[in-house]
Amino acid sequence: MINPVPGNPTALQIEQKVITHSFILMAIYGGKGKILGANWGLMVIPTVNSPTANIALDYYSQQTGPGRYVFTNKSLGFGDMYVQPIWLSWKQGKFQYALNYGLWAPTGKYEHGSLDNGGMVIGHIIYAVLLNISQPPRLI
Repeated sequence: MINPVPGNPTALQIEQKVITHSFILMAIYGGKGKILGANWGLMVIPTVNSPTANIALDYYSQQTGPGRYVFTNKSLGFGDMYVQPIWLSWKQGKFQYALNYGLWAPTGKYEHGSLDNGGMVIGHIIYAVLLNISQPPRLI
């Protein structure tokens, strides 16, 4: 409750709602031949983001009575991109091994304090070692 003058109560309430819709395309390429005895490939995942921010101000004063002002900001742009240039996999019997290296590249728009950021401006490096054991299907 804001009360600038005694006998004139004024109230202000703020609400915020942010929603982001994304279009994510995945491109995978499996190479021919072998590298270090492994099948190889690479993957790229570009994103297009559409963040929408709604900010509502509800207010009340004795002079004007109740009121509401809603500010909406919507944009469309490229988001951050995932690139996995190393994707190696080996298979021996019922075992399958994989070694992956990828990174999230900060390719999306980012401005500190902005309402319409499509990216996070943070690069993440991801290493993964995977093991899969294949088992014959069970008959019930």
